[in-house]
Amino acid sequence: MTFSSTKELTSYLLSKMQPAISTVEEEIYQVIDKILAQWYGEYDPVLYERTRQLFHSLVKSELVPTTNGYQAEVYFDASKLDYSFKYLHGQKYPNHGANGEDVIQAAMHGGHGAAGWNIAATTTPIWDKSMEIIHAKIYDRIKQALISEGISIK
Repeated sequence: MTFSSTKELTSYLLSKMQPAISTVEEEIYQVIDKILAQWYGEYDPVLYERTRQLFHSLVKSELVPTTNGYQAEVYFDASKLDYSFKYLHGQKYPNHGANGEDVIQAAMHGGHGAAGWNIAATTTPIWDKSMEIIHAKIYDRIKQALISEGISIK
């Protein structure tokens, strides 16, 4: 393939980068989602009923163009977490314990039931386990995704 200008080459590369980055973002999301499901399955609370809010707060961003490619994010959205109430035996009670940020921070390190930072149990650390898996193969996955889009990487 021949390009008549740097602008043409840049446009071509960016058009190939977008689906590649989208693919890798989805793979990262799936890794974290799998570890999150594992975390949920490792503890059965006695003092509260799970709302699964944390499970539903994992999100992927839209791809955002940058000056030299695209940016994507996978993160826990604290705005989707409301812990002002707790549930016990189907009844709703005011909760004066942890907020969404507290719950996210505790869960990232394996904690469950972060009310007032009294951790009920510690199991698989969502963040540490996910990053261990992702970091081990992220650059290879990006490289493979770009190659599959037709960009030769050496």
